[in-house]
Amino acid sequence: MRTPRLRRFASVTGLTALTLGTLAVALPVEAGAATSATAYVLNPAAAKKAGFPVVYAAAKVTKNPGPKNCSSSVEAAYENAGHKSGLVSQTLVCKTPAAAKAAFAGFKAQAPATKTIPVPKALGSVSFATAAGAPEYTLLWLHGTKVGFTGIDTDITASSNEAGKVPVTPLTAAQAKVLGAAAVTQNALLNK
Repeated sequence: MRTPRLRRFASVTGLTALTLGTLAVALPVEAGAATSATAYVLNPAAAKKAGFPVVYAAAKVTKNPGPKNCSSSVEAAYENAGHKSGLVSQTLVCKTPAAAKAAFAGFKAQAPATKTIPVPKALGSVSFATAAGAPEYTLLWLHGTKVGFTGIDTDITASSNEAGKVPVTPLTAAQAKVLGAAAVTQNALLNK
């Protein structure tokens, strides 16, 4: 079974078992976790509309994901029909806006922002894009008590090669547009 790397950036955040790479310890997904939190990430229909019709990992909730005063994290991952690129939608749910702001600041400190990826204004003035996990490109934003993450992995095949250096597959203008639109769609879900 291939191991998509749709998680290099998210492994820096260490939020969920799905996003964990070599930098973090897996957190169990609890069977009784609130299912309503799965509404905070893109569903299969939204992913399909964005060009990612294959569900790689259905939305799952992790309780107590690690950042202080954050109660859960939810993530879903999708692939395109050719299994060559992927889309990750993730939300960290915190107990207070201050806790979300602190977690967001921690993520921003760990992943340098890039100006080459457009960030939709709808995500707010503190949102940013990072290519720190290239070939996974991620948008992050703050939304009240939540931190949103949407990422596109431009080359799962190359990314899953854990043994060697991962070649950087650039984000195209079309992919950047899809990434921005997916993040705006996910951001609208965070009002729930």
